[in-house]
Amino acid sequence: MTVGEGKTWTLPLLWAMDSIRRMAQVEAMVYLTVWFVTNIAITICSKALFKDLRFPYPLMLTAIHLGCTAVMAIIVSYTGVYAPEAVTVSLLKHCLPFSVVFTLNIWLSNYSLMFVSINVHQVIRTTIPLFTMLFSWLIYSERYPLGLLPSILVVIVGVAVTVWGDFDLTSLGLALVILGCALSSLKGIMTKKVQLGLHTIDVLRIVCPISVLQLLLAALLDGEFMGAARRHKELEWGVLLTQGLLAALLNFVSFKCAHLNSPLTMNIAGNVKQVVTPVFSHMIYHTQMTLVGVLGLLATLLGAVWYGYDNSRFKAAEALSKFTPEELTPEPGEETGFITAADIELGDSIVINEAVSHQVVCPIPGTLPEDS
Repeated sequence: MTVGEGKTWTLPLLWAMDSIRRMAQVEAMVYLTVWFVTNIAITICSKALFKDLRFPYPLMLTAIHLGCTAVMAIIVSYTGVYAPEAVTVSLLKHCLPFSVVFTLNIWLSNYSLMFVSINVHQVIRTTIPLFTMLFSWLIYSERYPLGLLPSILVVIVGVAVTVWGDFDLTSLGLALVILGCALSSLKGIMTKKVQLGLHTIDVLRIVCPISVLQLLLAALLDGEFMGAARRHKELEWGVLLTQGLLAALLNFVSFKCAHLNSPLTMNIAGNVKQVVTPVFSHMIYHTQMTLVGVLGLLATLLGAVWYGYDNSRFKAAEALSKFTPEELTPEPGEETGFITAADIELGDSIVINEAVSHQVVCPIPGTLPEDS
């Protein structure tokens, strides 16, 4: 079937499609904002637990985080909000490798905060986008346009300048943060793969209990479990529970964000968070930002905007490349040549020849954009 034959897209339908696209973008932005704020709160609270409240139990802290997430996921699964997936042996096997990466990622992020400052922790984690590009290529043979690299480098340099200061860094701390960066990137990529066909709540309902068992076993072997048990009367259980609930919210939102946004977009948003977190840290500990730090912050925000523009441009070019010149050209005598539903597959972008002189890109109704 050629373009323009069959049932055409009417203007009201096009407007409806555009409304759906905009609603999807707003949804992605809302989830990304909640993820952003909660992530900052968790990072600062975790550091405060280790430093101010003297809670040297990262395995137990991570188990509390994921335990709260598991309980919330199980409760939600009984509310009728969605139809829960039946837990089978094959499903557990499908989720088990991801649960290991998921557990190690959160534990290493908490554990490394015991050895490095928030500033050092954040600046090293700006390498995550590079790990994402590398793993996408090595594991899934996916490639990002090299044209995105300059904007990513600007973000990395901006964050490095912002948090540059007292690098009280040990070899162990450096190794832990770098390994955490690699696992964080891998977790972001695997989230989109393991979530295919599964609801976000199902992923958390299945993965989190497995992760809690892994963490409790590790805590027993490491001695953390007995250490925390001996000090149970001294521990601030209200603070721990509050942080566990925040972590549960973060895990819910993180999975939803990973579904609505590409891994690289999440990494860039994470890099902006890497700048804002030290700013709040400076405010809490009554230190002042230098002029160089402010310039670094501006450079990071500029790089993030640059990345968003370039990524949108590359996506539009990729969508256009799926069609031949004949498909993009209206037939003689036609004022409009709209593409029909039969011409495309669900999930692809479609190019609508709104007039002879120009085209606009619009998603199929019912689908979500890969990038907000």
